[in-house]
Parts: sequence; C-alpha cells; structure tokens
Amino acid sequence: MSTQYQYDRLPSPSSIRLIELHPPSANKISFSIHATEINNTPPYDALSYTWGDPRCSYLEAEPDSSYYQANILAICNGRSIMIRRNLRDAMRMLQTASFAQLGRSKQRYIWIDALCIDQTNMTERSEQVMLMTLLYQKAESVIAWIGLEDATTQDALVVVDRLSSVSPTDMFNASADIYRVITAEDMLNPQSYHSKLGIDPITEQHWIAWVAFLHRPYFKRVWVVQEVTVAKSITVVCGSYILDWGSLSKAIWFIAHTKWFIRLHTKFISQFFEKGKAPIYSKMLSQPLDYGAGAMYLNQTRTGSEKAGKLYSLEALITNHRYCEATDPRDMIYALQGVANKNIRPFSTHGELMTPDYTVSVPTLYTTMARIMIRCYGDLRFLAHREGKKCGRRADLPSWVPDYSVKLFPDPLKMRGPNCNWCADGDLEWRLDDRRYDDPLLDTKGFLIGFVEAMSEEPAGDKDSDVLYTSYCNVALGLSTYYDLDPEPYLPVEEYVQSTQTRAEVLWRTLVADTFEGEHPAPQECGEQFLAHAAALNLRKLYEYKHTEGTLKERIKGKLHALMYHKFGWSINEKTITKWAKLFDSEPATSLYNTEMFLQKLSAIGDHFGNLNDDSSRDELSRPMSKFREERNLTLGIERHLFRTDGGLLGAGPLETQIGDEVWILLGSKTPVMLRDGSAGNKMLLGEAYVHGIMHGEVVDLGLDAVDVVLE
Repeated sequence: MSTQYQYDRLPSPSSIRLIELHPPSANKISFSIHATEINNTPPYDALSYTWGDPRCSYLEAEPDSSYYQANILAICNGRSIMIRRNLRDAMRMLQTASFAQLGRSKQRYIWIDALCIDQTNMTERSEQVMLMTLLYQKAESVIAWIGLEDATTQDALVVVDRLSSVSPTDMFNASADIYRVITAEDMLNPQSYHSKLGIDPITEQHWIAWVAFLHRPYFKRVWVVQEVTVAKSITVVCGSYILDWGSLSKAIWFIAHTKWFIRLHTKFISQFFEKGKAPIYSKMLSQPLDYGAGAMYLNQTRTGSEKAGKLYSLEALITNHRYCEATDPRDMIYALQGVANKNIRPFSTHGELMTPDYTVSVPTLYTTMARIMIRCYGDLRFLAHREGKKCGRRADLPSWVPDYSVKLFPDPLKMRGPNCNWCADGDLEWRLDDRRYDDPLLDTKGFLIGFVEAMSEEPAGDKDSDVLYTSYCNVALGLSTYYDLDPEPYLPVEEYVQSTQTRAEVLWRTLVADTFEGEHPAPQECGEQFLAHAAALNLRKLYEYKHTEGTLKERIKGKLHALMYHKFGWSINEKTITKWAKLFDSEPATSLYNTEMFLQKLSAIGDHFGNLNDDSSRDELSRPMSKFREERNLTLGIERHLFRTDGGLLGAGPLETQIGDEVWILLGSKTPVMLRDGSAGNKMLLGEAYVHGIMHGEVVDLGLDAVDVVLE
C-alpha cells in the first residue's frame, strides 16, 4: 500500500495548488497536484460543491453518514489520500463528462478546495481563504456539482427547460409584457401554459421536483455565494444532466417576476397530490418547505453583479443570504465578506475589524458585526434584521443582535419596494453609543407610541383561514370610524383620495403595508381588489343564508363551491361573514367600503361566475383575489400579527407580540419597533413593525419627548 500523501509548504502566501486528473480507472481516482503562483497560472476550472451529503434531505428516509467521512482512498502524486464520497463522485464526473453541448471544453487543471488546501494547516487555510475570490474569478469555468441525479431530477429540469424558453432576455425586467398576463393560479392551470406561454404544461409533479432540486444543500451553502457570483461562466452538473447556469437563471427569474414563488411551497402543492400518488415525495410534502429562497437570492446576487459590473455591499449580502447555511456559524459572515465590495462601508470605515478570526466566539462576532453596521451606517436599520419567532434563534445573543445563522424571516419592511422610503423617525438627529463593539447592551433614544391592546390570531400558513379573517375584522372594529391621518409627509394633499381614512380602508392598507405592486401609497385599485377578495371569501358560504337573493344563490351554488373549496381549500364560516358584515355596516355612507359597495362587488362577482365557464371564471376572479392576497402575504405572511394600540393605531408586528407590548419609534430607525420590558429597566427588541399613519416622520408633529432606551 502506498504511503500517505504529505503536503509540501506553499512557496509563498500567493501560491496555490492545481490538480491534474489522470484517466479514469476502475479502482481508484488518481491525480497529480502542482503548485503555482495565482497570478501566473495555466488555464484551469474550479469545482463548486458541498463537502457533505448533496441530496435533498426531504426525499430521503434517513441521512447517510458515509457522506461526512473522508474514508475513500484516492491516489495523489502516487501516494494515498482519503476523500469524501461526494468529492469522489464529482471527480469521476470530471474524468468522463464532456461539456461540448455548451460549447465549452474542460481545462487540464482544476482547483478543488478540499485537496488544493492543506486543511490541517491553519495558517495556510487563512491565507488561502483570502485568495478565494480571485481563485474563482480567474477560473475559465466554475463547475457546479449539485450531486448525483435521483428519480426527481428529470422532472425538475423540465421546469428549467420550459420556463427558460419563454423568459425575456432582460431577466431583470419585471415589467415585461409576459408578466402582465400571468396570475398566481396560472401556475397549475394546464390551459394557461398553452394559451399564455405557448409551452407544454408544468404539472404539480414537475413543481414539487423543482422544489426538491432547489432544496439540495448546494443552493444553501454560504460559500457557494462567492463561488457563483464571481465566476466567468458556470456549468451546472447533476449526475448525467449538464446545463448552463443561464438557463437555470432564466427559470428562477421567471418564477420571481410572476410571483409564483409565493405559492411554490409544499403546503400549497400538497393540495393537488392524491394520497399515495407519488410516494417519493411523502416525507417532503409533510414538511413546510418554501420555494428555495437560497437559490433565488443566489441567482439575484450573480445576475445583479453581472449587470452592474460590481459587487454588492456586505449589508446587501447579509440581508439576502440569510437563507444560506454553514457548518461553522461564523462563516455566515466570513464567507460573504470575501465577495463583498471592499471599497464601501463597512470596509472603508472599519477595515481593521473585518479580518476573519475563528478564535472569536459566535455571540461576540455577531454582536460586533451588528454594532459595526450600526456605526458605519449611522442608523439602526439593522434592527430590522432581527428574525422572527419561527426561525429558531440562538438563546445566547442580545435581543437587538440578528442571528445570522438562521433565516431572516419575515422579510424586512424595506423590501416591500423602493418607493416606500420609510422614515418613521423623521430623520431626527441620533447619537451613536460609545460602548465596546462586543457589549451586549445598546444605548438608544426614542418615542413611546402606545401599548398593544388587541391582536389577530396567529397566521396558519397560506390558506385564507376564516378564523384569521374574523380576527382581522375584530381588531379593525375597535378603531375609530375615521383614522386621523395627515398624509402630507409622503404625499401631496391634492393627490390624496381622502383627508381621513375609514376603518375598512385602514385595514386593507395595513394588511399590505400600504403598498401594491411596488407602488406606495397603494392605489385605489388595491382597495377594489380588497373588496373583491372579501366578497370571494364570503361567497362560498353565502348561498346557504336564507336572506341571499335567489338569482345570485342559483348562480354561485355549485360552480363557486367547487372553485373556492376544491381549487383553493377555502372554508369560510358564518362567524366570518358576520364579522365582515359588521365591518362594512360600520362604514359611513360616503365610504368606498360600506355595505352597499360590498354588495355591489358581491353581486358582480356572482353574476360573473354565472356567465363564464369554469376556466375563464377562475382566471377572471383569481387576478384580483390573488394579487391582494400576494401583497398581504408579503406584509403579514405567517410571521406577523395584526395589532391595535391603546391609542387607536393599526399595525402589523412580530409574531412574538403580546398584549401590553410597546410600540416605539427609535431615533435612527426607519420603521417602528416592538419592545418588551427586560431586566434592570432595559428593553428587549421583538422586531420591526408597520404602523399605519406613522411611517413617514409624523412623530415629529406629535409633541412627544424622546427618552433614553437601553436594549439588552
């Protein structure tokens, strides 16, 4: 047996190693390793892959521990070296695969991190990490090894093939004509694929396979962000399937711009699977999986960097890639530092603190990074990065420090659109604290706006729960008839529909953060769709009421029941109808949302259903319902409560919110925040909130005194 391979010391800190694979052998993988200066390398490719199990864990009955042990013998320079299973599979692929179909050829040399870096030499590892960005930039092609194919891969790549063929060339253009005609319901409507897109349908089996594909560990690995973002070109390989990253990117952008991603999760797709139809997905369909946010943001970062010709800020990268994962939680910072723009904050202001240091504890690193971000930007925007209740936050962090190792969910309110320009603090002067960077306390100053006196029920997934909507109405009914709102800080009076808003209008504006398809304040069209949404939610049960008009009853009975229940799973009870009726009955005669206006919308939709066939009626009604619903989900989703304060303000706040919690506007924070009493007179941060009517500096005119607040 050959002796164990021993790494020679690299000649200089700018030296790297490259691998030359030998022809395939039936027994072992064999290769040579060569040292060279990074600025004088021969042409080479770079491998991007995961060290552990590359399979979608939600498809497998049990995890396979063999992927995590370096127990496979390979031959390096004639000596033995142990490698892991997924790397073995990737190297076998590299020995035999041809990329000619993409017009590319493999290079003689390839860079692979596990083999080209002496992983036992901590000094070398630190030096090589500093070269990582340049390594992937210089590679002729980055070969993204997703892992071996499985029984779902072919179905998943059908999605890529079909959507990439209809996605506009300018993938960033969200206003392209094709996106104007697509609704959320088209995603699982076979006729829409033919009539609107001119392609064969994508079925529920294709979609669930796509979700499984994007939930492979590759798309969640934080180091992949760097490897993919700076690559000249990317060849994606999954077993025997080879495709260009551009095709994958087009499919992802199509799903993003059509907002199909909002429904592209297992809770929704599972409704269309007959029990036992696809046993391979049984484990997966029982899990609440999203659309593959890691892959979507990974694609956005690469496309954005290509289009702009520059790298993103560290702030943007940290915000967008909280869906990633890392074995070492510190890599959630250090891996992104490598690909961030070094010419801007925080590197331009705190460069001396930005060197990776794996001797620092995770709480110290995260606290230091949070305070660096606060000081370099001169505001408290990073308080909005505080994740929600369902994310499994670390218990050893101060309440104001984000846990970068878990998802950022729900999305910060600033992501509702660039036109929102939240400025709750009115840009009042704010003073940075002078504590140590790793101090767990944060000194702030702000205005107490009120206490929570009523809340909605906790959201229960994607369905429009009757219990949830009943609670929305309950909370809104406690408001004054008119919501005293001065629109001026963000909208000229002559452009405003009403000088005061009624409780129903305040409800729908709060449910969507007063934002509709990127427009803020939300246009009147959003209010119309709110009425249509309310009407549709009521119609399913309404025909059972003895006072329902007979002709309307006949038109909606049957067809509507089938559509609303079987297609959407909506089940609305009489209590919900009663609450909606009370809300609309409470509106003034001049309101656009009083009972008369609601009944007109109800009747119109009922008539519409009576005159259209099942397919067209679904499409015609679905557009207003799905659009309002999408916008509501982007604001509240399953991670925010609707709440009312003791002062009569309506808002949407963190799921942790309880009766008695406090609504504050802190100087330096562009959105209100929810606080709770902590220890020794300090406060604990629960998260940011949307509070209707005080999002644009109105606090300046309220005559309140700012008081000191210490967050723990």
